[in-house]
Formats: sequence, C-alpha cells, structure tokens
Amino acid sequence: MGRIRWVGIGVFLALLVIGLSRSAFAKGPPDKVIVQGPGLSGEVEITDPRRLQAFGFFQFEDISQRVDPPSDPGPGYVITRYVRDPARGWIAWNRLIYYPPRGGRPGVVWAEGLSVTTNYDGFWYAVSAEGERVMEEILHERGVRAVRHLRSSLEQERARCPVEALATCSDLSGELPADLSGALRLVLGGVFLRAFVAKARVPRRFVEAVRAYALLPPGIAPIAAGGLLLAEPVLALALLTGWGGALAWDATVILLGLFLIAVAVNLRRGRQIPCGCFGSASETISYHTLARLVLLALAALVARLLHPAYPDLSIARAGAAAALAALLLVGGL
Repeated sequence: MGRIRWVGIGVFLALLVIGLSRSAFAKGPPDKVIVQGPGLSGEVEITDPRRLQAFGFFQFEDISQRVDPPSDPGPGYVITRYVRDPARGWIAWNRLIYYPPRGGRPGVVWAEGLSVTTNYDGFWYAVSAEGERVMEEILHERGVRAVRHLRSSLEQERARCPVEALATCSDLSGELPADLSGALRLVLGGVFLRAFVAKARVPRRFVEAVRAYALLPPGIAPIAAGGLLLAEPVLALALLTGWGGALAWDATVILLGLFLIAVAVNLRRGRQIPCGCFGSASETISYHTLARLVLLALAALVARLLHPAYPDLSIARAGAAAALAALLLVGGL
C-alpha cells in the first residue's frame, strides 16, 4: 500500500510540474513584429492586434508538427518578435525564418531563437493556417508577386484531411514521435523520482549497496553514492519539465548505461549482492534487474532519437502518459 501511495504522489508531482512548465511558455502575442526579406523595401513593422495574434509565440509556428528540412526552401523571410519591457524598452525576444509554400509544399518555418532559448529552437515546423494567411496578406500588400498567386497549401491539405479522418492523415506523423517521447519522459522521470525518494529515506543502506558492487575503492563509494543521490532528482526534474532538452536524455542514457554495466559485471562474477535500485535491502541483482535496465536504457535512447525536445503534450495525452507511468511503476519496473 505504501508503494502505491508513493507512486500516486510521484505522478501527481509529475503532472503538477508539467502544468507549471507549460505555463512558463504560455502562448500569447508579441508586442511588435518586424518582417524582413526579398521583395520588401526595408523592415515591415507589424503592430496590428489581429496580426500580432497570428504571430503569437508557439502559434505562428505549429510546434505539434515538426517537419523535415526542405531540400529547396526558396527565399526566406526573417520574422523577429519583440516584447516591450517598461525598464529596458523593446527586446528582440526570438526570431523565425519563414519560407512560403513552394512546389506544392506548405509554408514552413525555422525556429532560430534569440534572446530567450527554448527546447523548440533549432527545428523546422509547419506554419499555422492563420500565420500562413497573415504572411500572404503582408506580402501581397507589398507586391511580392512570388507568393501572390499561392493559396495556403496547408489549408488545402486540411481540407483533404477533415477532422473526423485525422487518424488516417499524414499530418499526425510528426505528433506520434513527440507523444511517445513525452510518455517515456514521464515514465523515466517517475522511475528516477521513485528511486531517489526510496534511497533518500535510508541513505546509509544505499552507500553500503554501492560499496558492495566492489567497482570503486571503498573510500570513493560514499562520494559516488552521494553523487547518484544528487543526480537522480535532477534528472527526474529535467525529464518531467523538459529542462536541458537533449542533454537530459544524454545524461539519462549514460547513467542507465553505468547502472547496467555495474549489474552485468557483478552477475558475471557470480555475486549475489543488494541491488540498491529502489532502496530495498531484500532485492538482489538478477537477470531481471539487468533486463529492466536494458529496457529503460533503450527507452531513453529511442526517446532521444525520436524527439529530444520537450513535446507540447495536450492534457489528454499528458494524462494518458501519466497513467502509463503509474501502471508501469506499480507493476514493479
């Protein structure tokens, strides 16, 4: 019963942290936008509220639809979004490079970042339908003929792919890797959180478990144990919030790889020693322990390759992922 209670607390904290982290990147319009590019004479300043809404943070770029870099993007337009600070004046917050529809391809955008960096920077995204419309208006008004005749290919694709048939359409292909990566983040973040809480309750037992592996000099074992007790909550927080981006995945793969090597070496030596995995004194290392670590390391590696950035999980998808995390933890991962 105590085990389930801790799992419930962990999942609750995970969802709470996700909610806080999402609010930190809340969607909203900038205070001003500057557009520059071919066919435009100088800078085009956008302050109209309707258009600013279309240029909103994470609204112009559809972060749920990451796309592959186009082989021939054509001419690009630099979009710089500004916020006004009462003390510092105008601040260039971030920058996008917009590429209009070309050769049947919808408009795409490269998220360059600028003053503030997020896990969404450095990737290509589809452009939202409203963002596409507003950019077409701006370019049309200034006589940029290269795009005057183009209707939004994205709108045409969505007309071909109505809401009730989304499950069969290609524009979900970019969401599935993000959803899977998001679910794995919750699972692995929950695993590290649970492991830390259990070990922190009996730190001396964990130090003895590290010493029992006999892979480090006896005097170094307490330092290594302390380092692991520090690393696990940091990784749990990074995975659950997205802090560190791909770096968090790299650290996760490395740490799980070290655990895997330590268990494999001692199994090969034929030793039966306490696992120390979740602070339990009764669990000894076994091939079940080894298999569990292999699965966790593979899950981290797959998530790292699929979608290293923190995905914009919907509430429904976040809830489903949290339920999966709870199920796996209760099942004794």
